[in-house]
Amino acid sequence: MTGAQLIMACLKAHHVTTLFGYPGGAIMPTYDALYDAGLDYLLCRNEQGAAMAAIGYARSTGKVGICIATSGPGATNLVTGLGDAMMDSIPVVAITGQVSSPLIGTDAFQEADILGLSLACTKHSFIVQSADVALQGDLIQVLNALKQDLDIEPWREQIRDLKAKLDFTYVENQGNRPIDPWALLNSLSNRKPNNAVICTDVGQHKMWSAQHILRVARHRGFTVTTMEMTLIETQVRLKITVKSDRTLDLLVNQLAKLPDVLMVN
Repeated sequence: MTGAQLIMACLKAHHVTTLFGYPGGAIMPTYDALYDAGLDYLLCRNEQGAAMAAIGYARSTGKVGICIATSGPGATNLVTGLGDAMMDSIPVVAITGQVSSPLIGTDAFQEADILGLSLACTKHSFIVQSADVALQGDLIQVLNALKQDLDIEPWREQIRDLKAKLDFTYVENQGNRPIDPWALLNSLSNRKPNNAVICTDVGQHKMWSAQHILRVARHRGFTVTTMEMTLIETQVRLKITVKSDRTLDLLVNQLAKLPDVLMVN
């Protein structure tokens, strides 16, 4: 499945039936997929008209208006309509083409900083540079796909050296006292493989874990990220209350049984 076909599949999954637009070279693969998808398409006389038509469609039907245009001047012509939609709180999604990834930033033919131009007149603006890696979704699949594109072995070697040189310093846990985050990380580090990935949710009453993990865990062989849980469709959630000294060992033993991509909440 191509990126253009993925776009059409996503639109159909969200019950989109109608699109407005004006074609151009950089957006033509999307038009090919649009033809095969069987959605209703209305050809406008220019891109600004397509944006305004999408606004009118959204106003009259209560559905999201979709407009598509090519790169460069095609995308810039959408800006007025997008600004109008944002000011009036009208749900509109604009999809534009862009020059090939290697040509971005080279002043190529019909290239423009579409992302930068649209930031001021949209709630969200994204540029997708790879159709093969999800921006959000199953955490394990996303991270495994990203690791294939990253040269991480030199970084891992550096982490192993730091892990050998640096030790955690913390007070051993005593009864009915909060678990020292360094103690938890140290125990996990000894039980999990060096390529384990820990993700911590940041929220009220959880800032201590994020702060300590971000500062010290990278020196113990962990890859550490923080993210909103709502962005992950499948995840492991843990809610643990500390009652005794043995809770730390119990906690670590349970966490060590989880996959190498570990959600600590």
